[in-house]
Amino acid sequence: MFKRSYSTAPDLFNGILSVSGEEKSTELSCPEQMHNVFCQEVTNRIDESVFSDLYSSENGRPNASIRRLVAMKVLKEGERWTDEQLFNSCKYDLRVMLNLGLNNISDEVVCNSTYYYFKSALERHKVETGMDLLERCFEQLTLDQKNYHGVSGERIQLDSKLIQSNIAKSSRLGLLLEGLRKYISPDVDLWKEKVSFSDQE
Repeated sequence: MFKRSYSTAPDLFNGILSVSGEEKSTELSCPEQMHNVFCQEVTNRIDESVFSDLYSSENGRPNASIRRLVAMKVLKEGERWTDEQLFNSCKYDLRVMLNLGLNNISDEVVCNSTYYYFKSALERHKVETGMDLLERCFEQLTLDQKNYHGVSGERIQLDSKLIQSNIAKSSRLGLLLEGLRKYISPDVDLWKEKVSFSDQE
């Protein structure tokens, strides 16, 4: 049965920030830290209703936190983790727990089978309906962030635009050789003449 989820409230004696010590707590609670930015801008903004079609609306056991499942998939792809690395990080890394909105040491992450069920349900829904729910979720997430931060998207900064996105595929030597080739290609015949002339000398 579909049910919305929320970040857990930190407990006085069990909260991650409460038991981490003063130095760690200060660093972990800094709003500019990536785990806090990710939780605020991604995890907490995920619209779980997008995935309601995957679950019954009348009966059955309530679903696990969809926002955490989606955030786990984002973290896995972003960090290039294996499934095992993902599950271990979600269970034992305090920053990853905070990424997912888990604010207490005792908060449990979804079990492995639930994660795999969610992945298979997404694929099955895509095959049956042709609709990619993750893509729809990210579109809404981007629109929400755009509206919240007042980004119009009408103008693009020059330093933010990729002129040639495939430039990273070449090595430094490849880029150097390609630059030389483009520099001398308009005068190929002249270049050959210069080479042959120097050879004769």
